[in-house]
Order: sequence, then C-alpha cells, then structure tokens
Amino acid sequence: MMNLAKKYGEELPITNAVYEILYNGKEPMEAFSKLFERRTKKEF
Repeated sequence: MMNLAKKYGEELPITNAVYEILYNGKEPMEAFSKLFERRTKKEF
C-alpha cells in the first residue's frame, strides 16, 4: 500500500500510522494522536 500511495501521490494517513507502528517502532498513542493533528480537507 505504501508503494502505491507513493506512486500515485496519495496520502493514506491511517495506513501510514500502522506502518510506522509495525515497521519503525513508533508508539501507538503517538501515531494515533498524529492522526487528529491533521487538518481536515475535502477527499472527494
């Protein structure tokens, strides 16, 4: 998923957070908090 997102220039914040937790050792609560810091934007 991460490769496809990069290839097509898409943001996948939840997928990215899970990736960071699983593969880069990020603390789950830190990743979760980051999701709520994002600015809202129109997705469709």
